[in-house]
Amino acid sequence: MLPFNEDRYSSIILVVDDDITIRFMVKESLEQLGFLVEEAENGIQAVERARELKPDIILLDVMMPEMDGFTACPLIREIPECQHTPILMMTGLDDLESINKSYQVGATDFTTKPINYTLLSHRLLYMLRSKQTADDLRASQVRLDQAQRLAKVGYWEWDFNNLVSWSEQVTDTFWLPSDKLFGETTYFFQNLHKKDFEKVKAALKLARDKEQNFSIEYRLKNKSGQSRVVFHEAEVSYNDSGKATSLIGTIQDITDRKKAEHEIQKLANFDKVTGLPNRTSLRQKLEKIVSQKYSGDHITAILTLDLDHFKRLNDTLGHDRGDDLLRKTATRLSSCIEEYEHETDVDLSSTRIHNAKPSLENTLAHFGGDEFVVMMNGIRAAENAAIMARKINEAISQPVEINGNEISVTTSIGISVFPEDGTDVDTLIKQSGAALYHAKSEGRNCYKFFTATMNARAFERLSLEVNLRKALENDQFLLFYQPKVDAISGQALGMEALIRWKHPELGMISPAEFIPVAEQTGLIIPIGKWIFEESCRFIKIMKERGLPPLTIAVNLSGAQFSQSDLLSTLSDTVKKAGINPQQIELEITESLIMNDIEQAINTLNQLREFGFSIAIDDFGTGYSSLAYLKKFPITTLKIDQSFIQGIHKDPDDRSIVQAIISLAHSLRLKVIAEGIEEKEQLCVLRDQGCDIIQGYYFSRPLGEEDLIEWTKQQDKDPVEDLEGTMVV
Repeated sequence: MLPFNEDRYSSIILVVDDDITIRFMVKESLEQLGFLVEEAENGIQAVERARELKPDIILLDVMMPEMDGFTACPLIREIPECQHTPILMMTGLDDLESINKSYQVGATDFTTKPINYTLLSHRLLYMLRSKQTADDLRASQVRLDQAQRLAKVGYWEWDFNNLVSWSEQVTDTFWLPSDKLFGETTYFFQNLHKKDFEKVKAALKLARDKEQNFSIEYRLKNKSGQSRVVFHEAEVSYNDSGKATSLIGTIQDITDRKKAEHEIQKLANFDKVTGLPNRTSLRQKLEKIVSQKYSGDHITAILTLDLDHFKRLNDTLGHDRGDDLLRKTATRLSSCIEEYEHETDVDLSSTRIHNAKPSLENTLAHFGGDEFVVMMNGIRAAENAAIMARKINEAISQPVEINGNEISVTTSIGISVFPEDGTDVDTLIKQSGAALYHAKSEGRNCYKFFTATMNARAFERLSLEVNLRKALENDQFLLFYQPKVDAISGQALGMEALIRWKHPELGMISPAEFIPVAEQTGLIIPIGKWIFEESCRFIKIMKERGLPPLTIAVNLSGAQFSQSDLLSTLSDTVKKAGINPQQIELEITESLIMNDIEQAINTLNQLREFGFSIAIDDFGTGYSSLAYLKKFPITTLKIDQSFIQGIHKDPDDRSIVQAIISLAHSLRLKVIAEGIEEKEQLCVLRDQGCDIIQGYYFSRPLGEEDLIEWTKQQDKDPVEDLEGTMVV
């Protein structure tokens, strides 16, 4: 009885014989056992039915008309699905030549006629089992090959008789001919990179002589110049007697992994915009330097620098152009370093001159934004850092072309020195940052060395920033209002909103101290919003108190002016307060609107259409031209007080102010002069036709209640002929 095997009930047997009786007998015998039997009567049909049915086993007669079994068998093998199908040749020939020929044309086995059908059933069953085992092995091999291809892993074996054999994957990896899977070591390693030859040779020698396993990485390079990196693992193999006979292992192409590691390393240690080492990379180098024992014969300088007014340039040019500027700055800085390294290193303490090249190690890094750092290690005196700083100042100040436009930038530099200014990385970087801040406060486009005084100033600034962040939350800001009056009648026309900071411990803090910090930290935006809201609230209060509709001038910062939602923010506040937007005058500096002229015109038009008046503040200190000035939808020019201070003494100031007033009137604009403190200044301005005046000669900035009382008094008794006395 046949062993039970459920697989045979779905197995297709193709019986090919020109004898219908044999086909019938075979079919009857096999169907009783659960096989599905199909028939063909000659070789031609056999090929067609095999292609159609894809049978599990084929019984193929040798001698048939039209096409015999010897001819049909190789044709069946050409069918992809039948390459491994068991083919049992049935033959009445029992000569050895026929049997050999059966195997040669691709038969799996043969049986002779007359057929023993009981034995045939057993034979087919075991052929099916063998086929399944072979199919499983092939599927496993395919999966293994696929996995090896995906992992780019192949195997290799080196017997100690100097013969190497390898897999197809290794053939591809090593650029070896595909028709050869063995050869001597010199053949196998023909594309080994020359610089790695000794490393591989040493590993093989240790494995053979010392029976030592190895895991190494090495490079390959073919004649076309292509390169690869492989990871080679090998274990020593022993025979039954315990003698080492060969090395067996794997070889993996890790080129992609190495590239990825390189990219990760690059991202971790190099800046994406400039390609320079980043903060992390520089810190690692600096930590190595400060951790070494200090010999005393050289110093290390840290130069921290950034581009003056870069944010304004970046907002004007756009971030892509800003990145171009950073890249060109990096190139110029690199050139400065290269130029310096070809010069001399001065030892001021002994007035000797040394060649800088042997001991000097300069590193340029980009910390982000517009901040760069130059580390000069191995210099003999701090003056060498000053030489480098002067080179940098000069190089950066040269005009640079960005997107077809020539622009000029400058840089400020702060310098700290190891070990004088600090013995750890954080301190050195902090001190150079403090020196940079000092350089900016000294007018920019210069360099400054760190001093203890700077450190105290930097701490004060940090403390101011921390307190400034709390000021809004704790209602520490106050608004004062300085009146503006008609230059002829003295009638109150409006006022300017001026912010003051009343700190609970430090007292009143001048805007000159905290506004620059607010602008640098971005706090100017919420502070500016608060000023506008308070001004709108005060306008509503004055209306409720029955005062005339006076105008309040509110300064807009550059950060506010560049906001895309500026109009909606201001208009929502006005609507919420229920006031007339014509009672608000927005003051914008001359330099601000010249950053991006077209955008400025568009923004100003929107503000004017809503009803706001627009005044150009500090006029005469910027660089606007008449051609652009007439395009701006402005209502007022406000002359900078630097021209007013000497107007009664300096003919040049007087001429400048007269020119501004004449220009404004020709464009149908009102003119405001601020900073009036003396009667003589007032007289000159009246003679020149100035429209509105503001200053301590009439009133200091007043709180809300004082301003209301001042306004009421003006309504009752306006200043006649403006012959008053200075208010203190």
